[in-house]
Amino acid sequence: MKLAEVSIRRSIFAAMMIAALMVFGFFSLPRIGVELFPSVEFPVVTATVVYPGADPETMEQKVADPIEEALQSLTGVKRMTSRNLESVTQVVLEFELEVKADQAMQDVRDKIAAIERNLPQGIDPPVVQKFDTGAAPVVSVALAGDLHPAELTRIAKNQVKQRLQQISGVGNIDLIGSREREIKVLVDPARMTGFGFTVDDVANAIRAQNLELPAGYIKSGGTELTLKTRGEVKSPGEIADIIIPGPPGSAVRLRDVAEVVDATEDARSASYLNGTPALALVVRKQSGANVVALAERVRAELDKLRPELEQKGITVAVPTDNSVFVEHAIGDVKFDLVLGAVLTVLIILVFLHDIRATFIAALAIPTSVVATFAFMQYMGFSFNNISMLALSLSIGILVDDAIVVIENIYRHLEMGKPRMRAALDATSEIGLAVIATTLSIVAVFVPVAYMKGIIGRFFFQFGLTVSAAVLLSMFVSFTLTPMLSSRIMRQQHSHAKGVFATLFDKLFRGVELAYAGVLRWSLRWPWTTILLAALSLFASCALVSRVPAEFLPPEDQSQFAVNVELPTGTALETTSEFAEAVAADLRANLPQIRDTFTTIGGGSVGQVNRARIQVTLERPHARAFSQQDAMRWTRERLASAEGAMITVDQLDPFGNDGGFRSQPIQFSIRGTDLDEVVKAADAVKAELAKTGKFVDLDTSYRGGKPEVALLVDRNKAADLGVPVASIARTVRSLMAGDPVSDLKDGSEIYDVILYMPEELRAQFEALSNIKVRAATGRLVDLSSLVRVERDAGPSEIERQNRLRQVIVLAALQDTTLGEAQELVKEAAARVVPKNLQTSFMGDAEIMQESFEAMLLALGLAVILVYMILAAQFNSLIQPITIMVSLPLSVVGAFGGIYLAGMSLNIFSFIGLIMLMGLVTKTAILLVDFANSERERGATITEALVGAGTIRLRPIFMTAAATIFGMVPVALALGEGGETRAPMAVIVIGGMITSTVLTLVVVPVVYLLFDRMVTSRSMGWISRKFFGIDPTAPAETLDDPVVVPARPTEPELEVAAGPGQTDDFEIEREVVFPRLRRVKEPGDRT
Repeated sequence: MKLAEVSIRRSIFAAMMIAALMVFGFFSLPRIGVELFPSVEFPVVTATVVYPGADPETMEQKVADPIEEALQSLTGVKRMTSRNLESVTQVVLEFELEVKADQAMQDVRDKIAAIERNLPQGIDPPVVQKFDTGAAPVVSVALAGDLHPAELTRIAKNQVKQRLQQISGVGNIDLIGSREREIKVLVDPARMTGFGFTVDDVANAIRAQNLELPAGYIKSGGTELTLKTRGEVKSPGEIADIIIPGPPGSAVRLRDVAEVVDATEDARSASYLNGTPALALVVRKQSGANVVALAERVRAELDKLRPELEQKGITVAVPTDNSVFVEHAIGDVKFDLVLGAVLTVLIILVFLHDIRATFIAALAIPTSVVATFAFMQYMGFSFNNISMLALSLSIGILVDDAIVVIENIYRHLEMGKPRMRAALDATSEIGLAVIATTLSIVAVFVPVAYMKGIIGRFFFQFGLTVSAAVLLSMFVSFTLTPMLSSRIMRQQHSHAKGVFATLFDKLFRGVELAYAGVLRWSLRWPWTTILLAALSLFASCALVSRVPAEFLPPEDQSQFAVNVELPTGTALETTSEFAEAVAADLRANLPQIRDTFTTIGGGSVGQVNRARIQVTLERPHARAFSQQDAMRWTRERLASAEGAMITVDQLDPFGNDGGFRSQPIQFSIRGTDLDEVVKAADAVKAELAKTGKFVDLDTSYRGGKPEVALLVDRNKAADLGVPVASIARTVRSLMAGDPVSDLKDGSEIYDVILYMPEELRAQFEALSNIKVRAATGRLVDLSSLVRVERDAGPSEIERQNRLRQVIVLAALQDTTLGEAQELVKEAAARVVPKNLQTSFMGDAEIMQESFEAMLLALGLAVILVYMILAAQFNSLIQPITIMVSLPLSVVGAFGGIYLAGMSLNIFSFIGLIMLMGLVTKTAILLVDFANSERERGATITEALVGAGTIRLRPIFMTAAATIFGMVPVALALGEGGETRAPMAVIVIGGMITSTVLTLVVVPVVYLLFDRMVTSRSMGWISRKFFGIDPTAPAETLDDPVVVPARPTEPELEVAAGPGQTDDFEIEREVVFPRLRRVKEPGDRT
């Protein structure tokens, strides 16, 4: 092998090549970001429209319907859903993953901008944004104090928020519980009627007498002056002095018909930290920012702000810091990585009992890992749970190539060869097998990186990181390993073995003899061996049905959420009181609780009847129970609470504000008739409740929203000359509190709001003293034009692809997602009418898509492994022999996960795919050596037994290194380890059984295939159909060229005449090559 030869001959050159990779890796290390999950771009776009005062049905008809109609023409849309609540519509478009998110967002903006003029007047400008997994919340900051709410909001907005936004990496900062300053104009209908005014007159007067209008420019000499009309009011007092135009001679001021109050806006959100009212700032990071470093910078900036804020009586706290879990999780993965490396090195030392050889093999770990950092930085990867898991699982694999090479060098040294010759011969001998095993692993992980669906995006970094690390380890094993072995390894014949080495060698020699005996028996009884292997395989396949399936195993983040929902129409104050009572009960009774952080009405579709209590526990090592136990206890304790719907669920890592729900079961029922859909959803919910497998059962439909409807008598209105628009505008002006103007105070601008006082709004149904102006100018009693009725309507209307939708929601209890899906399907088949559409959403939908994508990746991996092996061994049969080890690994994989009580989820599935690349290693080493032995003249049985016994040590070493490298991950010692553990358990179980079974079954299959190829029937087929004689030696390019002899022909003789020239001779030889010239006596030519 040229690479190994160059490295051995030019040691400094080899060392500098590896050093260069290390230098690039170390320089890249500080530039790699840290986050919980890979920064993945999902083409999901949300459009949020706020229409103050509108009910859900109005939002559906006037806002959602025209927007959906416009967006329906976009290409690449997978699903379009809309949620219509009071005053808010949120349309969520999920595009196919191939669509670019930025382009999708721009297309949505363009479509909405084109129809914005058709939307109702009075809406806030539509907010269009993409769902960015990288812009997740990092920390929450709580400000509390005895200041006026408006002053606290001003300080939070102008000081704290501004300072934090200047930090590099900070994205949006949301304020919850803020109350801005607001100038309220509280009109009195009776006083307006007394002066002959309507609310429109008052509003128009404020607008007309509070403005600043540019008027162009004038030239004065050589100077150009800007001209503007300054008619702004400067204070609430000036607003009260505004004159309302009336009959000639009258001078009615605003204070005569209304009260102008400098106050704060009505509270529509609130937050509490451990029972204390607080204003919360939720800090989100920019996509790709280092979450741990960003949180440190935020805390440092808060420490600088704290003295200044404390002087004003404001206390600062950080109730939630998501970087803590990320830092601990990444730190624990690093610990698993280091511990795995230590265990791997110990395994090498035990088998080789040579510190120098162990040192050379162990060098493959840091060199490959550090060099991989350069690849990660080049590809834009970050340190996250997925990429760090890739590195920690790769530890045992990275050293495999070096182990195989160094063990073979060790064997050649024992033959008495000089070190350089032993290093070169051993590396060249084993090179093909090392390349084949490495490329087999890469062939497995590349399909993982390019899987379709969401799971493919998340595991893209995993697949490529492992592939890069493994390829680098192969490069190290062909350069650094033979070079160092040729320089620093001992000559074995001059080195006396220690006591442990002698005992271990004797013990292992016994294992080799026992294995040789078993192998000889298996080769004597091949079909019995195959039958036993098949039975074990069938038994493991039967186990699969008993292994539960789910999307993701639960993770202990030391945080969970309690969602409190009160009946529709509940006021903010009532919700706050109830939620805080729940939080206080948890603080008093849940052991080892650290904080409760309650938010009401937050988010883009904030509803004041819903609260979210974020419960923070002590870290896992500081408590005797798991997060799942705490959630179960909380659910049971709050189950008896009356008057509210209380659910307990995991925290959404993306902030719970992307238009998605977090419940594991989300079953969508769709149709045109909302009542029929609601009835079907309630029936499914009742069926699921009977199973006892579901908790927090709920549906997305919320009815019973109390409404007051004003029914206009069109005939009377027409008779009196009052337009319906005038009636609607009057009612909205008095009740909705729309801004009619603004007030500038320095650099701040505050809204001027006009509506009736609270006590009069509560009596609005009486319609007393409320007038509207007719076309003739006279005032008409509103009560004579409308009829007041009370009604109840839906508080939320949800649609999917323009059909009304109700979603059945549930969390799971003592069951997995796969089992729960089957129960839901059975229930729906019994009670849902056939004319309604149904489908799963959320985790269930993603799990189904992910498993399908993984099966395709698994199939592609198997095909690629076969193609690589066929190319390496130049055979179509031997790769099949090697790949017999693949199904044998399933025995231990499913057995291990069943015995460990774990589930089949995306991580265990990735472990299964990973296993397909690892388990071929044993078979490759066996087949490669058996081929070499047969080329040397050994019989097939001698070759197979010799290959097994000689290769037993490196096979055991590589298997043990892989297994012990993954043991720390399988033990789930660190935070978040329970998520990663199934992958390692699958690999460990599969490696144990496949190694043991492969050592016996693969030689047997090799023997059977050889017999089949050399059988009489195969010979007859070869001769009959392909014209090949299987008994004849195969033709190669090295065979001597045999040219068949041509029949001899009599040569013609001519006498050479005088004067014939050499030219004639040349022509004769070209034209008549067999014409020979006869020389005459005395002819010298």
